[in-house]
Amino acid sequence: MGTERKPFAVVIGGGRVGTYLACKLTKVGGPVILKGRGASKPSKMKTQVELLCKEAGVVQTTSYESLYDTTVEYVFITTKTYDFDAVQKDLEAANVKAKVFVMIHNGIVKPMFENSVRVVVTQSWDFHETPGEGVGVKIVVRNEEKPWAMPNTPQAKEIEALLTKCGINASASKEFEFMLLKKYFINGVANLCAILGDCNCNGLLADHRDRMELLYAEIFSVLKNIHPEGFSMMPSDFHEAVFAGLATYGEHFPSTKMDFDAGLDLEIGSLNGYVLDMAKEQGIKVPATEELVAL
Repeated sequence: MGTERKPFAVVIGGGRVGTYLACKLTKVGGPVILKGRGASKPSKMKTQVELLCKEAGVVQTTSYESLYDTTVEYVFITTKTYDFDAVQKDLEAANVKAKVFVMIHNGIVKPMFENSVRVVVTQSWDFHETPGEGVGVKIVVRNEEKPWAMPNTPQAKEIEALLTKCGINASASKEFEFMLLKKYFINGVANLCAILGDCNCNGLLADHRDRMELLYAEIFSVLKNIHPEGFSMMPSDFHEAVFAGLATYGEHFPSTKMDFDAGLDLEIGSLNGYVLDMAKEQGIKVPATEELVAL
């Protein structure tokens, strides 16, 4: 794995979030391994990730075989949610063990490991070129001041402390279910709409508000009976807070839109697809959601 020292953490997923996190983790522990896919051909992003990892001292690998029988303190999973099941199988096949498995995700997902912590993030990450400065690229984080949210459990408290040491704002909170829902609503009204409208978050608010309002209403009606704990914490101005939260992303393109433009698979099952599934279980009609997912 390119190091004789016992690795401190493994980060699965060599995209924007995974690269950012792996570079941060090197500040507080031993070797950090970033496991990426291994692009079939050179790309600008692949080069940028390599430069940032080299600068921070992150060990890169593209193979689970190189992780075989590895035991670490932490495994952070930052892949798209549709890859979570495959990642779990690959980690088990490679006999990778950790004190805590951390799932960083969009949308709503089920816990995967017995010793796992779910983390919801409200940030967005972009690679920006910096000619003549450092390694020529840096990661710019939007909404960096907002906390990475997780449940109020002992394991989550441990992850909160670790991320705080790394310089990442984190919160293991009793309000996790509400924070999860707020981010879900923002993703639910925006991510697929950005593909349809071919626009960033500012464009969504300017030109696609009517469609987003329909989606908001359907999400609310479907989830209110399934997530009573989170709904019980919603303030009276929750609707306004969702769209104000979307506005903070400004000219940023939602991750699903960026994936679409890059020709990648899309996260649907944990986002609007979840609403479709839960609507069917309850016999609720969600025409706006059905139309959006079908497109």
